[in-house]
Amino acid sequence: MFALICKRSGSPVDPRISRITQLGYLQISPLTSFSSQTTSLLLPDKSKQQESFVVSYLVNNCGLSLEVAISKSKRLHFESSLKPDSVITLFKDHGFTSTHITKLITTCPNLLLADPDKTLLPKLEFYRSIGASNCDLASGPALLNYSLHKRVIPCYQFLRSMLLSDQKAILVLKRLSCNFLHDVQSNLAPNVALLKQVGVPQHYTSKAVLKYPHIMSTETHRFDDSVKEVLKMGFDPSKVFFVQALSVICGQSKSSWEHKKVVYKRWGWCDHEISSAFRKHPLCMTKSESKIMNVMDFLVNKMGFQSSAIVRTANVLYYSLEKRIIPRCSVVRFLVLCYQQTFKHRASSQQVVDRKRIFFFFILLIFFRLYWCCDVVDGVCILVVLAEWDGINKSRGLVKVEEKWEMELKLTNFEKRIKPRVNLPSFLADSSRNWDIIRISYISKGFNTERFPDETRTERNTQLHI
Repeated sequence: MFALICKRSGSPVDPRISRITQLGYLQISPLTSFSSQTTSLLLPDKSKQQESFVVSYLVNNCGLSLEVAISKSKRLHFESSLKPDSVITLFKDHGFTSTHITKLITTCPNLLLADPDKTLLPKLEFYRSIGASNCDLASGPALLNYSLHKRVIPCYQFLRSMLLSDQKAILVLKRLSCNFLHDVQSNLAPNVALLKQVGVPQHYTSKAVLKYPHIMSTETHRFDDSVKEVLKMGFDPSKVFFVQALSVICGQSKSSWEHKKVVYKRWGWCDHEISSAFRKHPLCMTKSESKIMNVMDFLVNKMGFQSSAIVRTANVLYYSLEKRIIPRCSVVRFLVLCYQQTFKHRASSQQVVDRKRIFFFFILLIFFRLYWCCDVVDGVCILVVLAEWDGINKSRGLVKVEEKWEMELKLTNFEKRIKPRVNLPSFLADSSRNWDIIRISYISKGFNTERFPDETRTERNTQLHI
């Protein structure tokens, strides 16, 4: 009957099936369904086993944590440890430590699938030939991902043509993305040529490539527009400020620029003052809103500086509020408290920036207290020892700071520079006595200006002995 129905409908039926059971339609469908279900059940198990193997390998052989290994295993697929083992062996043979290997695989897990002899070995030999250390490669694992002959070597040769040393060229390569290496000929070279055309010195161009590689690899039409805008603002291409301004204009959007202007206007700056601050200190427009607000709040509301005075020294915004601005301002505040009539009119944001001026004011204070310490620079308390030159007329004093840096303070002409600034006692104001600074020593950190209370300050002044 079933065969007759199928014959009338035109559907072919296997005669063997019809002769045996006459129920062929019941036997075909279940077999097909069972086969597909079996395949769908086996594939996930196999995938999970492979993923578990990769995770186990990353944890046991590469030193990754379990969480990181699970995350990285989603991009790795290998069933055998033969190739990964050969990669690990190659790294160890070239002096990479377990820590180096962990850093490499954490950032670039696909290195485990690279050909150790044809791909990785030539790159390791090239980087070793230009002076790159294993630490350099571990901190910049992407260097081993780039194509050696198509991207790395052409970019390296171009950087060397910019008069950059091997070490600086390696530093630039570590900072770059794969897209940048691809854009060396299409973007970087024309942009460098444009800077040379407008009059930027070679050494400033090299510094721009070293410090702002992604800015220098911007699309040529956008870079050209940024150069024209910076020139229109009045920047001199022969000065370093031109390169800084270019990095700011080219590195942020118009909306971000306008937002920074709004932030400065909250403190009473007009468009002219913002432009003036940008021309003198271009990087002030790169600071975040929170950094600008915190520094301005401290200088204006807590120190009492005029907001308009900060325009002239906007580079104060470059400094750390906790590590540099507050310690330096504590010195200025202390000097104002000690000699309010003498120094009050001199307190300005310039004193936060001018290290020499802070030292000069502090030296004047030290004429009254040989044993005083003060938190002057970078949170370090110092002791200044004064000595008298017997009968020798010294025109300048040399300030020496042990183990850190040296600088000179010109104490030329005691009568003109020091005496008019403070009411010196007669034995110090005597021009026949010549003073010089012979030593500065580190004492401690965290100087407290309340160490000597106000009521004892006058008494201590009168007890000074030379």
